[in-house]
Amino acid sequence: MHTGQPAIFLDIPARSRYLTFVIKDADELKNVLISLSHMVDGKNVVMGIGIKVATTMHKEVPGLHLFPDLNKAAVPMSATPGDLWFGCVVII
Repeated sequence: MHTGQPAIFLDIPARSRYLTFVIKDADELKNVLISLSHMVDGKNVVMGIGIKVATTMHKEVPGLHLFPDLNKAAVPMSATPGDLWFGCVVII
């Protein structure tokens, strides 16, 4: 099983899109992940998971935790917590 996603450590591409999803149907999560995994190549498309995905799949990921409450930050910050993320290079 290939688990590396080298694009995560590269410079941000000039043209890219980032998608954030919130899981609504935990019963379908495994099928969704299997379907989407065929698109993730680690170079042009990367995927990230949140704590909800890991716990729903009964997996433990060291260091993975709930998104922090940024409302209490010294400097106001917007937050977009999600369960599943994709970064995609746009090829023209």
